[in-house]
Amino acid sequence: LDCHAGSCVDDDLYVQEVLDDLVGGLCIDTSRIHATGMSAGAVFLYGLGTGRAGQAILSRFASLVLVAGNPYLGFSAAPAAPVAIMDIHGTKDYCVPANASNVWGKFRDKCPVEGLGAQECTVGCDWWYYEPTQRVLQAWGSANGCAQPAADTHFPTDAKFDDVDDFWCATRASSNCKAPVVWCTHAGGHDWPFRIQEKGSDPLKYAELMWWFMSQQRRIAPAPGALDWIISTNVVAAILLLLGGLMVLARVLKPCAEFARARYAAVQDPERAKDTDEDGISVPAQKLGV
Repeated sequence: LDCHAGSCVDDDLYVQEVLDDLVGGLCIDTSRIHATGMSAGAVFLYGLGTGRAGQAILSRFASLVLVAGNPYLGFSAAPAAPVAIMDIHGTKDYCVPANASNVWGKFRDKCPVEGLGAQECTVGCDWWYYEPTQRVLQAWGSANGCAQPAADTHFPTDAKFDDVDDFWCATRASSNCKAPVVWCTHAGGHDWPFRIQEKGSDPLKYAELMWWFMSQQRRIAPAPGALDWIISTNVVAAILLLLGGLMVLARVLKPCAEFARARYAAVQDPERAKDTDEDGISVPAQKLGV
């Protein structure tokens, strides 16, 4: 059960059943299922994979766009298969800071959890402890097949987004990534990007950015594990064994079927019965050596 954010519930199982119900009842392209959330919504999505359904639940999505939210400390799970991710944080977000350097107050650059380094947790305005963004994305990068780069590189979005309210994105400078791992910052606080009031809020611009990213992503199905391979191999072997058994059974029963047909024909045609022996084999056939 998921007890990391209040009452103990099984968010993984809930999402899994919702998806099963939608896919089973509607015409849905399962390679293009995406999710987004802000603040607690982002925490919720980051927390998927920590419950009974395991990391496989995350792998049902083609991409996630997460705004102003991090996993709670100790409740982070990377997907079982590559999933595209875009993490967005405001540099003035002190409620759920992206990293320890963004924390407001005495815990800036100072994780208070014993045994952890100064940068290995962040402290929010709610006094909850969060996983730092870079550590989370490093785990996602590994899940997405990204080699550890020497340096990160700019991830260009679109002219209508880049540099608006200092919006800027980076990604791992690796050609091995099977799905992109992107993080973005902007000059705002604990809010959607492009919502700095003094500069004029544009509530639709985030939706355009989200769709711009999601529309380029497709779900990558998890590779079969060793257990899946063993199960599938055993199923094939069982089918072949069954077919072989049926063939042997057919050869054994063939004489019985011929005898039954002959008896039935004799009953239907009494004259023919005179030309058959007690085993139902025709006398002319016996004479010919059949």
